[in-house]
Amino acid sequence: MAQRRGPVYDDYEDIFHRHYEEQPKSAEYPFERYEVAYSFGYDLARPQQPDKWIEIEHEARRQWEEEHQGPWEDFKESIKYAWETAKEAMST
Repeated sequence: MAQRRGPVYDDYEDIFHRHYEEQPKSAEYPFERYEVAYSFGYDLARPQQPDKWIEIEHEARRQWEEEHQGPWEDFKESIKYAWETAKEAMST
């Protein structure tokens, strides 16, 4: 496993799980399916990436659709939440 700068994903698993449970779509897929989205969003939050979601969303969607199963629309809120959470943690 590569070392990451900033917070470690495992430190946020409980936060991501709570976010999943609060989402109306959470009944569509089990958390394990969404966990891939949270991890993907977390990984997008590298320090060298832009600080605005709108600046990376198009590329994030392209990557998601190429590399992962599941419609972007079903997972984008989880991806964005993980990205925002990681970006915030990395800036402190």
